[in-house]
Amino acid sequence: MKSKSLRLQAIDYLARREHSQYELKRKLRQKNWPDEEIDAALAKLAHEGLQCDERFTEQYVNMRINAGYGPRRIALELQQRGVSQALIAAIMPSDRDYWLTRLRQVCERKRVGATIDDMKTKARLTRFLLQRGFEPEQVQQVLE
Repeated sequence: MKSKSLRLQAIDYLARREHSQYELKRKLRQKNWPDEEIDAALAKLAHEGLQCDERFTEQYVNMRINAGYGPRRIALELQQRGVSQALIAAIMPSDRDYWLTRLRQVCERKRVGATIDDMKTKARLTRFLLQRGFEPEQVQQVLE
């Protein structure tokens, strides 16, 4: 009976949004489930296709790109959610031109028509873009 409740709890989390295995395990541990039972339930959910780190990573990357975040920040957030470096590298766009285009779009949205003639505005925009996880060289290139 307890295993079924664990499974239902995990499915409930997955019904709300995709989760990495690491996130699910952490949440289920907070509910005081034993690690052995959690591991067995997560393995079964993964085998059934109900939980998939690859699917989670794809959705997370797309969501954060659409929110205006850069590759450094997205990769760091995925690492914090227990996604492997290999999976991040496989799913994250690696084309520099793609990220340069995304950077320009974020920059245009943030500037809202303002010119970056003065150093204070340029510094503020630079800090913002770096905090968003864009590469420093690309930020400098776009703001020149």
